[in-house]
Amino acid sequence: MPSATAAPVQTTPVVASPRVRFPYRADLDGLRGLAVLAVVLYHLCPPWLPGGFVGVDVFFVLSGYVVTGVLLAGQPAPPLPTLLGFYARRLKRLLPNLLLCLVSTGLAFALLVPPSDQTNRIFRTGLRAVFGWSNVYLNGKETGYFDVDTSLNPFTHTWSLGVEEQFYLVFPLLLLLGLALGRGRRLGAVVVVVAATLASLQHAAGLMPTSSQAAFYLMPPRFWELAVGALLTLALQGRPPLPPPLARGLRLLSLALLLASVTLISTGLPFPWPVVLLPVLASLLFIAAGHGRGDRFLPWRPAERLLLGLGLVSYSLYLWHWPVFVFFRLTLGLNTPLLRLLATLLALGLALAAWALVEQPLRRRKAGTGAVFAAAAVLLTAGWGALDALAFPIGRLFLGHRDVTVPRSERYETDTVLDPGGPMTPRRCRGDDGDAASRAERCHRPAPAGRPTLMLLGDSHALQYAPMVSAAAREDGLGFRLAWKPGCLVLPGLQAVPDIPGYKPCTPFVKQELAAAGRQLRPGDVLVLSSFLQLYLFPMDQTLFEEAIHPKLIADGSALSAEAGRRRFQQEVRGLIRRFADRGVRVVLIQDLPVLTSRTFTCEGAQALPLAGLISSGCVPPAAVTATQRRQMHDLLAATVAGTDAVVFDPADPFLDAGGRLRYRDDRGRYTFVDDDHITISASRDLAPRFSAFLRQQGLVPAAPVHGG
Repeated sequence: MPSATAAPVQTTPVVASPRVRFPYRADLDGLRGLAVLAVVLYHLCPPWLPGGFVGVDVFFVLSGYVVTGVLLAGQPAPPLPTLLGFYARRLKRLLPNLLLCLVSTGLAFALLVPPSDQTNRIFRTGLRAVFGWSNVYLNGKETGYFDVDTSLNPFTHTWSLGVEEQFYLVFPLLLLLGLALGRGRRLGAVVVVVAATLASLQHAAGLMPTSSQAAFYLMPPRFWELAVGALLTLALQGRPPLPPPLARGLRLLSLALLLASVTLISTGLPFPWPVVLLPVLASLLFIAAGHGRGDRFLPWRPAERLLLGLGLVSYSLYLWHWPVFVFFRLTLGLNTPLLRLLATLLALGLALAAWALVEQPLRRRKAGTGAVFAAAAVLLTAGWGALDALAFPIGRLFLGHRDVTVPRSERYETDTVLDPGGPMTPRRCRGDDGDAASRAERCHRPAPAGRPTLMLLGDSHALQYAPMVSAAAREDGLGFRLAWKPGCLVLPGLQAVPDIPGYKPCTPFVKQELAAAGRQLRPGDVLVLSSFLQLYLFPMDQTLFEEAIHPKLIADGSALSAEAGRRRFQQEVRGLIRRFADRGVRVVLIQDLPVLTSRTFTCEGAQALPLAGLISSGCVPPAAVTATQRRQMHDLLAATVAGTDAVVFDPADPFLDAGGRLRYRDDRGRYTFVDDDHITISASRDLAPRFSAFLRQQGLVPAAPVHGG
């Protein structure tokens, strides 16, 4: 990085007398405040600050800068006392608050959050976090930081602490090795750190095409972010402050780059490499601008004081905010202004209490190195034992005493039997990149002689209706075909491209399956289309529907607005209707259901908490929101099929109560939704009589043959 190497390297030995000090800089606490504020706002509501997660990268650069300064301040000195003293200070600074947070979080979740199929993974993450290994565990579970599962794990945020703790184990050894090779001169340290930085950069860039998750979670590809902060320390130590005009210019530039980072970067960009260069560069410029000063960094004093205060408690706030937010998401929800305010106040209160009562008193308490290590061993053992006791057996302490996992028999697992008489499972019928054969051609139950076939085609919202269509087809003596692909809008001229790095358009699948439908379907057959149109075509309020990640609508290589996308959708669907009408095949569009605001266990958690109903509706949106979703979908599809022989099937009525609100359980207490937008297998199968009656009413299928003699 130019900022870290522009100044000529000082080659004089680092001397101990007078002792080299690493002075406190208030502006760095202000930068910490900016970083933690960005992270908290992003975690509270991602649309508010799409790139707020880069605050962690700012922390990385700061840590490298400060740690190097602290290590150099102790030189020259024998390596072993230097290392032991450094690790003792790190333990006093980080461990007590961390263990308090981990154990308290584990206890709160065991008591108040209903156990589910994710609970084991949650506690296992916490156990690894005790020893700074949660980042490796999360990477091994193949769960990305931006995935839904990690957003509901109260220990996910400890991945960054794992990266830093692993860096602390490795970097001091490299720095001291460099100083030894240079015989006390910084040139040796610069050479070693530069070499390690370049190796880490190359590793990070090399991982991105094949394993961006590993590049995100693991320390080696993240090492360079902390190391460039270290190089900046080596370059600036002993240098005079920058001229005031230059310092002000760099400070303004750094703040502009930070603002661009948190507002323009999003989960859809290739992250961390190379996008992370922007916040890293911004951090380096900010630090360099204040070298030798550490003075004011904002023109508005109240904002400056707020950021300084946040910076002082940034570690504690980072620790405590995420478990609180996840607790709300799993119980009360975190999708109304009141709930967000309560969650923020609780997180801030816990962070301040832990900082004032635990972190600061223990940090200031004088203790020998041996005593610190002995106390750390006791605390680590006790913390691990406490979390382990809470984790196994899972859920014993929960106040509701009920597992809220949707039963496996109700979920669309890879091997779930979708049709009792045919070789149909989600895995077999799913389109994958590079498939040479059509899924619908091999994933079918033949029709009896002279009877029509129903072909179901779409994304996971088609898969969820496979039990319904299969049961209706069997009851009416019809054939059944199925082909689906996750996140795929099955239209030849319109794509829904999610904001996910590495996403491959499903155009080959669409062309392949529509061609197969043209070959396989005969006059009198029926093509049934279903997709997540609520997400694709109608922007949902992400402050209410937190899991909604809207794709871009692409046609002819250009992105379309929501309104233009709906018009193109209608054109494409009418084209398909005409295309199959020419073959005597009629089309049924399944009207997409309204969706829950979050997963079903949020409703269960809210019901278990005293007075929760006064401030939370759990996973169920207001009736007015559901009515709007249903109406806008009906109007769009009705206008689409007007003047054609296609028809629209609306499955919503059984999923609504008398007040028009969605029901996540039916009258028998069974789940109706697997998550926020997919219905269960039994709920789908229960729709079969309605669908069968609809087909007959519309004249789409002849009367069922009479069975028996």
